Amino acid sequence: TRHIATLRAWLEAQGDLAAAAERLGVHPNTVRYRLRRMAEITDLRLDVPEKRLAMIIALAVGRP
Repeated sequence: TRHIATLRAWLEAQGDLAAAAERLGVHPNTVRYRLRRMAEITDLRLDVPEKRLAMIIALAVGRP
């Protein structure tokens, strides 16, 4: 799956579905679906600013 890339694109687009979708080359509904699926299988709390910041940092550290 492209969950990590989707999350990274969404975070870098500051929550703008259209911008994240354009960056990934997919439809905004695809981004929305992937985020929803991630929230179903993880403790993804995109509504909490501190969690978003932690995710940005974790993704930046893990980037090759």
